[in-house]
Amino acid sequence: MTKIGKILLWITMALSFGFNTYGNGVEVNVVNKHPVKGEQFSVQFKISVTGNEEAYISFDPEGVEVLGKRNQGLSIQTSFVNGKIQTKREKIIAYDIVASKEGVAWLRNIEVEVGDKVLKHPKVRIKIFNFARKNREVFVQAEMSKENLYVGEGVDVKYFLYFRVPVVATEIKKFPTFNGFLKRDFLKEKQETRVNYGGKVYEKVLVYSVRLYPEKPGNLYIDPITLNVVYESRSSSFPFGSSPFFGGQRYSKSLVSEKIKINVLPLPEDGFPGNYTGLVGKHDFNLSINKSKFLVNEAIELKLEAKGPGALEKLEIPEIYFHPELEEFNTTSDLNVGAKPPFKKVDYTYLGRSAFSIKERDLKLYYFDPEKKEYVGVVVKVPPLIVAGGGYAINGKGKNNDNEQTSNIAKDFGGGIDIVAPLFSQTSLSLRGLNLVKSTVYFLALITVILLFELLFKLMSGMRGEISRAELLYRDIKSNGITYSKLYSLLLMLFRDKKVLDLAEEIEKTNIPSELKEYFLNLLRKLEKSKFSNESSKEKKHKLNKTKFNDLLKLINENNKVT
Repeated sequence: MTKIGKILLWITMALSFGFNTYGNGVEVNVVNKHPVKGEQFSVQFKISVTGNEEAYISFDPEGVEVLGKRNQGLSIQTSFVNGKIQTKREKIIAYDIVASKEGVAWLRNIEVEVGDKVLKHPKVRIKIFNFARKNREVFVQAEMSKENLYVGEGVDVKYFLYFRVPVVATEIKKFPTFNGFLKRDFLKEKQETRVNYGGKVYEKVLVYSVRLYPEKPGNLYIDPITLNVVYESRSSSFPFGSSPFFGGQRYSKSLVSEKIKINVLPLPEDGFPGNYTGLVGKHDFNLSINKSKFLVNEAIELKLEAKGPGALEKLEIPEIYFHPELEEFNTTSDLNVGAKPPFKKVDYTYLGRSAFSIKERDLKLYYFDPEKKEYVGVVVKVPPLIVAGGGYAINGKGKNNDNEQTSNIAKDFGGGIDIVAPLFSQTSLSLRGLNLVKSTVYFLALITVILLFELLFKLMSGMRGEISRAELLYRDIKSNGITYSKLYSLLLMLFRDKKVLDLAEEIEKTNIPSELKEYFLNLLRKLEKSKFSNESSKEKKHKLNKTKFNDLLKLINENNKVT
């Protein structure tokens, strides 16, 4: 190589590193001669001062992130120049910096304010390398099982520390922020393993782990974690670690993992079902009730349990029972993400306002299977429900069965209903008291018969109650707006004596006028889509066609006539 070529090469290298640059009273020095992406390095400012005045530094970083600032003190140098003593004072301030990617980074608009002076410095160019010149002794890395996910699909992300030298201490300096994800933290597992990475043997230990659920489609990023690691230098006499008698020199380093880009796919619109739970991945559902027979105004407690790997925090709670005389009083939930598998329990509480009965039916709840790329339905048995009048105790055991009339009344209800009022023993009463007891029993028996007729009348007129509920539900829709659940409940009244697994499919099979059928199916699909879309949580307003809703009410009336 010619002399001129060597000079040009030297100039190019100096410019590419930008290590020591000078300005008027300010020197900027990049301490690490080979800065690597993801590893902390320092930029040192030396500022000429005359006394103890403060120095205020400002600059614009480009392609790097400033982690911290350290005041390294005051440097005083004394020298003889032309027989005179000259003293040079320099304030030294260092900035800890890290780059997330290789390439060229800059420090621009550098200014230092000292006393009443403002010192300016030219921009500083820093070359960031992809790998260190020698094998890395310690680094941190994020690892995940897959990088292509569906909205709502869970993935475990684990951050591991790899090291080939003794690590004295580790500290998480900055936790990752996961924008666009629902996050669950895991407990850390401290077990170390020995692995082969890039042809070298490393110790590997988990420092942080999290389960993530993407909440929107598109490109999302797994953010880096920043660790502060104290480690010892490796002794050449000992192949792994320092000498057992002479500890190696200790170093402190800030490590940053690489950012990972993932692709999030939207859930398919084709085949989008009703009763979609919002869960992705295989799930099991179980429904249970404390008993099947209740008194009017007695609390009816129902429990739904969902188990699986999905985002149970966002489980869409389904409606279980529908009846005009049934009021949903309270719904609570309990989430346990530490269990294997995680589960969520939903507790429903209803109150029956009058006597009625609901038959057993099948309820189909759906989740999305990302492997099959389709929606899968799980059939859940909804148990039957009987609510009796307030004067009776369901399945109660009377304390006195001597009264024959009491037994006869109970037989009329299959032995399931006893009179609540206590009956007195005849052996401890006088003749007058005995007559009083008999009169009381006859009176209660008469009241019981009246209540029985009232119960039978309500059961016979239950169909008209359905029509009344349809009208009340339509009034609620007009006053407070329409939702998917309200429309679903209204359309379900068209099928009084039929188990409905797929409401849209059943409507298609009916002989409802095609124009009416098309209107309500389209409206149902729009409400379904808006309920589960990720665009906005704000409910959209839908303009109602009053004529078509009145036609629907007439059809419900005709289909539910008592013959």
